[in-house]
Amino acid sequence: MKNKLKETLIILTSLLVITIFLYNLNVTINFDFMNQNVSYSEQKIINNCNGLNLKSTAYCLTNSINKFYKYNNTNDYYARTITIEEIQKIGTDCGGYSYLYERLSDGLGFTSKTYQIDIDGEDYSHRIMIMSNEEGYCILDQQSYECFMFE
Repeated sequence: MKNKLKETLIILTSLLVITIFLYNLNVTINFDFMNQNVSYSEQKIINNCNGLNLKSTAYCLTNSINKFYKYNNTNDYYARTITIEEIQKIGTDCGGYSYLYERLSDGLGFTSKTYQIDIDGEDYSHRIMIMSNEEGYCILDQQSYECFMFE
């Protein structure tokens, strides 16, 4: 009787562990599958981030981009013209993301401009985007942002 109870507990525990494993595997597969198939248009992001203050808009934009962010070195000419659909497929570098942020920021009514930062002694540079309004300005740099408010 005692051995029978012990065997039953082992079997039930094993089944529980297997069930939890399969459930987690299913959730992970579904989550990855959903993330791979989500498509973001510039207009969809603009609609989602519309009507927010400066700092909330910077957060909304970087959060939207982080959902499909993929780094891929891109030549400067192509970075200026790459579409959001292409970025979601192949990725881009700091230039491509800066130009995308500039288009999105302009679409939301902010003043925005990209800036190239030359790296001393190197044959490459870095690009960021700054957006501003009467509240202050925010620097958007690939997956992050920093805001400074006017007093």
